[in-house]
Amino acid sequence: MLDLDFPQSKHVFQAAKLEDKILAHTKKMTLLPTPQRIELLKMVEDVCNEMRILNRDHFGCSEYIQDAINELVAGCKSIAHGESDKDLT
Repeated sequence: MLDLDFPQSKHVFQAAKLEDKILAHTKKMTLLPTPQRIELLKMVEDVCNEMRILNRDHFGCSEYIQDAINELVAGCKSIAHGESDKDLT
């Protein structure tokens, strides 16, 4: 359970807001042609940069968080470029 009196709580909530933005953009990506997905990817990358700043400023440059952000960007790039590791045949 999240302790609202914990000093990091507001930063955890900020991270959750950023995650919600990314989720909204990636949902849209699944419905659009590649050129528009690439534009949304740029927006996702901007949000991920905000997450990196939040990590640096409030989470001590956590390697765990940085790795998670990098994996998130890689997954979003895969969606934006229409790549899949699943064989649907």
